[in-house]
Amino acid sequence: MSPERPGSRDGLFNDLAYGSDRDAYIDDLGQACARNAALGCDDGFVRQVIHTRANYLRVQELFGQAVPFRLPRLYHGDMLLGYDWWGTPVWLRSKTLCSGLLHASTTGGGKTGHLTFLAPQIPLCHAQTWLFEMHKTQLRHLRPVFRALSKDLVVLQAKHLKLNPLHPGRRDPTRHLTTCVDLLNRILDVGERGQAILWQSGYALYDKFGVWTRRSGEAPCLHDLYEYIRETTGLNAAAREAILDRLGALLSFGRCFAYRVGWDPVELEKFSVVFEMRGTTEHAARMVIEPFLYAVFQDAYNRGAVNAPLSLVIVVEDGLRLFADSNSSATKLTPLDEALAATRGSGKTVWPIVQGVNSVSRPLISNLNTKIMGLMGSHDDYQLLGADMRLSPEQLLWAKRNLQPGIFVAQINQGDWREPFVLRVPELKLSTRVDDDEAARSATALDSLPTVPAKEYEHWKPHHLIEVTTATPSTMPPLTEVELRYLRLVVAEPAKPSSYYAKKGSLNGAAAAAVRVKLVTLGFLREHSVATGRRGRTSIVLEPLDKAREVI
Repeated sequence: MSPERPGSRDGLFNDLAYGSDRDAYIDDLGQACARNAALGCDDGFVRQVIHTRANYLRVQELFGQAVPFRLPRLYHGDMLLGYDWWGTPVWLRSKTLCSGLLHASTTGGGKTGHLTFLAPQIPLCHAQTWLFEMHKTQLRHLRPVFRALSKDLVVLQAKHLKLNPLHPGRRDPTRHLTTCVDLLNRILDVGERGQAILWQSGYALYDKFGVWTRRSGEAPCLHDLYEYIRETTGLNAAAREAILDRLGALLSFGRCFAYRVGWDPVELEKFSVVFEMRGTTEHAARMVIEPFLYAVFQDAYNRGAVNAPLSLVIVVEDGLRLFADSNSSATKLTPLDEALAATRGSGKTVWPIVQGVNSVSRPLISNLNTKIMGLMGSHDDYQLLGADMRLSPEQLLWAKRNLQPGIFVAQINQGDWREPFVLRVPELKLSTRVDDDEAARSATALDSLPTVPAKEYEHWKPHHLIEVTTATPSTMPPLTEVELRYLRLVVAEPAKPSSYYAKKGSLNGAAAAAVRVKLVTLGFLREHSVATGRRGRTSIVLEPLDKAREVI
């Protein structure tokens, strides 16, 4: 005898809609009952199954025990992202991850655990990975796991790096120098005048080393740039002092930049590497990471790579300062954001792993299609990332109450499933440890890459000092930039009419006359009245004195 038929037919379809939206009929029996009900072939048993499951979910919701997420239908792919709420594997195609991945979680939220679960799968997808570890040294212990998969993982400590950010390699020298000067200006924060000095100095050094004509395979290093600016006179004093102070501090942490030819990032793409940045300053870390990113993305852009398979995964752990522009608002497009947006689909992808998203560049978040939320540290982080992941109020409340290490909420903006879902990640226990000796031995795999050290800077130390004199201060007022420019013109081309220098210095008559009178009064110039016109009119011709030549 069949069970009693619960409710009317309208109630049946209400139960069916409610349960289907919550994956109550995802198993074989549930699908069969839902299909029969939809076709009008329902009987007492079908109605009982549909009603019982829907009613069970209602009771769970009433007591706050329901999981307000649907189960992902991600059953195919070559990378195992983790497992859903009920333990079903969640697979992704590696090409889906080419558009970037953002993992946000507070300290102890399981970010590194998830990374250790994903990283060994990357070489199985015929791709390499660069793992930048800003503060910890945990990822080096993945080396035995890579070895078990017949893959190599190089561990590089900051002191073993061999870099030259000014070397353009096969890239266009003009564009490369422009990018490096912009990066140096943002790191050193020396303003527009400082940026002009950096550009002029870099241009002169490129000419000296034959970079423009590619006469030599070598290029000036950052130490050459420091020494050139230190020895060059006539530069804006304040900007020059700022550059020397801050560039000297950048170069003082080690000699990894003392190379005329450093590792080419494009050649380094052939290796999977852990970059341990612990012990470096924030500016030094940015000077290491950002040129690498610009180089590989610029190379992909020049080659016109479109819809390429996954080839390089760049992971930056605890890289909040790198992906937040401290000199502008969080909504402004930074150069790094622009580079990432222009090379989507190139097969090279960046995975930022951060502790919060409140100060992360908003354009960057929009360009990372896969987002994973872990245990967050503040309400603002939940709200901000939850809105980007399209979480409902019920889902956001559940995330605040239930997320813990190993349990995340994930959302993918492309592929077969776009709704957020709960993701479980098992802990990958690393039994074998890698010490500093083994890490140093692993770096020998990079000996095949050509490098040329700048030997004169092997024992270099910043030696920039501001000279202070105890002599009686002069009563002479200091010269302004306009007055110095006027004085240079007279020294360079003496015995010209004063109107000539005014026109050459882009000064109007009154301003030029005031500058001339001051320089004559201070003893830099001498005036001569000379008849230079056809009608016997006189002009004031200027003669530079020894005092002017000494100043210039």
